[in-house]
Order: sequence, then structure tokens, then C-alpha cells
Amino acid sequence: MAKDLNLVGLKYNIAAAVFFIPYSLAEVPSNIALKLYRPSRWIPSIMVAWGLIMTLMCLVNSYKGLITARVFLGLSEAGLFAGKFIRVTYYISLWYPRSERAMRVAIFFSAASVAGAFGGLLAYGIEKMEGQVF
Repeated sequence: MAKDLNLVGLKYNIAAAVFFIPYSLAEVPSNIALKLYRPSRWIPSIMVAWGLIMTLMCLVNSYKGLITARVFLGLSEAGLFAGKFIRVTYYISLWYPRSERAMRVAIFFSAASVAGAFGGLLAYGIEKMEGQVF
């Protein structure tokens, strides 16, 4: 990506950081929308928006396009993470008896940490493939 979009100097860092501005600003409104539109409608809507934006990022062919995509990605992802842990804990409390809740919540939080730990390693490996398939 850095080579294809000619991201020299601080351009890559700016593209990575611009995500957090709308992400931070949209967290509270997204959680308010969660209350207004019901979780059964809001969560799938923002998940589809996030997936669509992530899928369409492969079409980015300029620095301005990358910045725009990162801004919209921040807007859509704000609602997924901010209330996710609260919602997951709530849903676990609905489905599992008290004796099993702590283990289920621990598994969820541990899986999130493990995914974060290996995400960078996976991205590095995919970048080194340079379009080649095994």
C-alpha cells in the first residue's frame, strides 16, 4: 500500500491516525443511537457499513481516497468497539447461568487480546506475499 499510493514521509502515519478522530467523536452518538434504534437493528447496520468500507478500501488509488476511507472507517467502527464489551457481557448474562458467566467473559476478553496480538503478524505475512498465492 505504501508503495502503490506513494506514501512518503508522514503520509502513512497521518492516514493511520486520521481514523481515531471520527472514531473518538462518534463513540457517544453511536451508543445513543444504540438505545434509540434497538441493538438488533443498530449493530448489524454498522457491521454491514464497516464491512462494506473495509471491502471497498481495495479500490483506493490515491492518498485522498485513503484518508476519506479511513475517516468513514472510523465513523463506522466507533459503534462496534465502544459498547461491544458492555453488550457482550450483558448478552452472556442472559444466556448463561451465573456459575458459567465469569469463564465466558474471560474467554471473550482473552480472544480479543489474542486476536490483537496476532493481527499485526498476519498483516506482515500478507504484505510479504506481494500478490502471490501459495
